[in-house]
Order: sequence, then structure tokens, then C-alpha cells
Amino acid sequence: LAFVVLALLALRLNFHYRATAVLGRLAPLGLFGLWTITTVLWSPLQAMSIGHALEVVMLTMVAVCAALVIESDADLEKLCRWLFLLMAGGCAFVMIVDAPLIAAGERPYGYMHPNSLSALASTALLILLCARVLWGWNWSRRLLIPGIAICAAAIFVARSRTGLLTTLLVLSVFLWRYSRRWLALYRHRN
Repeated sequence: LAFVVLALLALRLNFHYRATAVLGRLAPLGLFGLWTITTVLWSPLQAMSIGHALEVVMLTMVAVCAALVIESDADLEKLCRWLFLLMAGGCAFVMIVDAPLIAAGERPYGYMHPNSLSALASTALLILLCARVLWGWNWSRRLLIPGIAICAAAIFVARSRTGLLTTLLVLSVFLWRYSRRWLALYRHRN
């Protein structure tokens, strides 16, 4: 359903004045998405592979649609805020409904695969920190502590080694790269 909605939106936006520039810049990502679909032919787990391949294609379509629709910083702020709220809310929902499994010491698997939960929480955490460090949006300041708590808890209960290591690596590089901006923003707010 998400794929169909994104495809219809992309077709509707096909004649946007920035379509050529956006498609040109995102062509490598689109080609990678097509490559992932091709790898299904020789995959031993074809059902899993097609699912992951379609995720890449859908994320490319989301990037194309967002690049065409976003006209201002206010639009970008709104998109990031809603993406974060939906992702963090999804993580909280999964942890609440799978609380009996988590309390029993198991990974939450009833409503979402643990690796998907970890990826969702990692992405939400990165959006939140980017919103705070790069743009300093007010909503990111208010949601910083609860957002970090929810996302970190989701990563912890998912017990996905790959998700944890990837999150730590990306966030370490991000915070190292932008540490001066973070400190300047923190000093400016106080």
C-alpha cells in the first residue's frame, strides 16, 4: 500500500519544475534500488530479499517526493518533526504492546521484527539529533530527553548488534563532526 501511494505521488509530481534536477541527483540511489531488486533472482531467501529491495525503492521514492514538495525550511522542519514523532511513537507502541515479552527477557517480536525496531529507533534518534544540532528547532529541544530515552530503550530491548553498532558509529561520526556547533548552540541557549 505504501509503495502504491508513493508511486502515485511520484507520478503526480513528475511534471514539477524541479523534477529533472531531483531525479538527476537521486539517480544513483534509484539505480541501487533497481540493483537490489535484481539480486532477488539469485537470493536463497527471495521473499526476504524482495521485501528489503522494495524498502530501498520506497525510501528512494520518499526522497524524490520530499525533494519535490519541500519548498522552505518550515516545510523541512514539519517533515522532520512528523517523521520523528511517528517513528518514536511507533517504537513506544511496540515496547508497550510487547511489554510482557520484554519483561520476560525476550526480544519484542510480536508487532515488529527486533532488527526493524532497532533501525526505526536509530533513524528517529538521528533525525532528532540532526534537528537539534544542525537547525536548533524548538521542538527538538523540548523532545530531546524523552526522544533519546524512547529511542535508546527501543535499541536496547531490540538487542540488535548490527543496529546498535551502526547507531553508535553514525552518531559518533555525526557528533564528532558537529561537536563545535553543538557546543555553540548549547552556549547560545543558556
